[in-house]
Amino acid sequence: MEQEVLHGRQKQLLILLRSQPRVVTSQYLANRLEVSDRTVRNDVQALNGILSRYGAKIETIRGKGLMLHMPENEVSPMLHDLLRTPDSLQSREDRANYLLVKLLLSNTGFQLGELEDEMFVSRTTLENDIRFLRKLVTVRRPHLYLNRKDNRISIETSEWNRRLVLTKIFSESWDYHSREGVFLQNTPICSDTLQTVLDLAKNLIRSNNIKMDDYDLIALAFTITVAEFRIRTGHPLDTQLETVEAAEKVAPVVERIMDDIEGTLHTTFDRNERTGILLSMFFRQNPPLVLRTRYDIARLVDGNALHAADLFLQQVKDEYRVDFFHDQQLYVDLAYHIWRLEKRLRYSYERRNSLLPTIKSRYVYFFEMAMTIRESFQSVYGMTLSEDEWGYFADLLITSFNRTADRHFPNGIPVAFLSHLGRSDREMLASQIRSIYSNTIHLLGPFSIYEKEPVMEANPRIILSTVRLETVREELVNIPHLTIPALFSGDVFLRMNELLQECRQSILFRKLPVAMEHYFCP
Repeated sequence: MEQEVLHGRQKQLLILLRSQPRVVTSQYLANRLEVSDRTVRNDVQALNGILSRYGAKIETIRGKGLMLHMPENEVSPMLHDLLRTPDSLQSREDRANYLLVKLLLSNTGFQLGELEDEMFVSRTTLENDIRFLRKLVTVRRPHLYLNRKDNRISIETSEWNRRLVLTKIFSESWDYHSREGVFLQNTPICSDTLQTVLDLAKNLIRSNNIKMDDYDLIALAFTITVAEFRIRTGHPLDTQLETVEAAEKVAPVVERIMDDIEGTLHTTFDRNERTGILLSMFFRQNPPLVLRTRYDIARLVDGNALHAADLFLQQVKDEYRVDFFHDQQLYVDLAYHIWRLEKRLRYSYERRNSLLPTIKSRYVYFFEMAMTIRESFQSVYGMTLSEDEWGYFADLLITSFNRTADRHFPNGIPVAFLSHLGRSDREMLASQIRSIYSNTIHLLGPFSIYEKEPVMEANPRIILSTVRLETVREELVNIPHLTIPALFSGDVFLRMNELLQECRQSILFRKLPVAMEHYFCP
């Protein structure tokens, strides 16, 4: 069969669909890929022409979204074949990424004519790609400088910054849903070397009880592998790095990892190189202790982190009239995150927030509140935060909100179930509701439609009824209610979830005259 050619965005789209067990909207995919909805639809159409030869298809489910269907037992080999194909450099994004990697790997740069021949593009296309790359570098990577002189182009920055960006690009190209660990971008590093580094690091980290997320473990392996490649090709670090005192706790583990890697790969890492790896591990490990109280966190972080956390919570309270000071765990999590974040930014470690599109679309209010961290962080540290970074603060606020709601409703949100059906039918329907919502709700009843007093005494926050309350029990309609059929449908699920969310939000947020979305521009 003729080898298929996919560009990088199509590969990313395929991996995103593979990682989603359910239907996913094209808007969600567009946000993740940072393209338009139309571009996603065009890519799906192109992919379906290729997938059909494998007996697979991206199905468009009207009104819901997209879902990848593949024959059983063919998933991994098929994707492995498709994703291993060379990047086509058909899209502007692919060419810009290719250019960025190529320029980062060279200290002297390239003549434009060389790049035209290598990429098979015209001078006009190349000039447009360079302008696009310059814009990306200016916005996302200000520590890089794209230097253009006559017909030569290069990137001016330190070796440390080159490695940081290369590590970020390569690690984000790793397919976390594949045993093969597919690379999406053209990369000069050897996959066997990466696997050797990953295995050595993983074993020592686990045996020493150091906690790291899978993403961070892969990023650490790429950090070491990129460093090994750059040392071996004659590009040692040209910046003298200084460690932080708290990082010395993991220094013995780093020394053992690097000793094992030197013995296996026969590449020497000097003291400065090892300091870089030490910082990488320290910034990426999870808290070594369970932090629950202000006393716990005060022993670990500095006063600036505590001050920034206080400023942030106070600004949220002043601007949004929402008081999070009652949640001690949130304060601890904020202070620790701020403390680590300042150090990561000081050494230019970047981390993409994969949940950012979801947060921006589904948790608008929390995302808006989290933006105030920019002022607090700037005030304390003089550093600017990106959208990805303050998205992590929205995560913490959402978690605190859910924690507060769970404390307020320890047995679940009280929901009364009224039914005009016979005893066996309403018991069956009640058991169905309990199985669907489990501990989320505390189901009261079932009650008869005409049992007004017992319903009022139960003090429900929501009422489910098999008939319209307006026609039989007008005195109960002031309680949020939902008329349900004998079998739950998609619309009923959505409305019920909205009522549950409104009930939880009422704990922290005052009731607004109109939906909160109306207070923000699109």
